[in-house]
Amino acid sequence: MHPSILSIPSILSTPSIPSIPSIPSIPSKPSKPSIQPKPFKSPKTSKTSKISKPSIPNS
Repeated sequence: MHPSILSIPSILSTPSIPSIPSIPSIPSKPSKPSIQPKPFKSPKTSKTSKISKPSIPNS
């Protein structure tokens, strides 16, 4: 009974450590690039579109 109780938490403790950093690592990666390309592309496309439109008729 004594060794059985210690053995159970020991096995759960091992996968628990890598499981914790693995879970936040997955959402953290796509979450960061998802926000950056969205706002970064939005203002870039808007500026390029405005400059490109008047540039063509002006030329």
